[in-house]
Amino acid sequence: MTAAAGKTLSNRNILLVEDELFIAMAMEEYLLAAGAKSVACARSLGDAWVACEQQTFDVAVLDIRLPDGSPVELAKHLIACGVALIFHSGHADADLLKEFPSARFCSKPCAPTEILETMTVVLQENRSVGETLS
Repeated sequence: MTAAAGKTLSNRNILLVEDELFIAMAMEEYLLAAGAKSVACARSLGDAWVACEQQTFDVAVLDIRLPDGSPVELAKHLIACGVALIFHSGHADADLLKEFPSARFCSKPCAPTEILETMTVVLQENRSVGETLS
């Protein structure tokens, strides 16, 4: 992990929607060690919606296949709230990626460093968009 990556995550709240327990635990640990302020882990869409009611997020990492459905409506909500978005799945869906052109995709399995690098990119892009709109 680079110092720049740690600075990027400093004071950032992350929503991690991942139904595979060991992947979620490993990613949470890695992101906190990388400097994230908080990582809210949700193992289902229902849990993710509850997390969104309780906290605001800077970036979200969403699995595409979840036990209780597709994350499309959640992704729309997050983007409308200004949250940077990463899809993390072994099941790429071209239509889904077209629907969310500002989102990035990390294929499972991938190294935690790839998630962190992608997170750095989407946070910078999201910041640039916000500055342009201001």
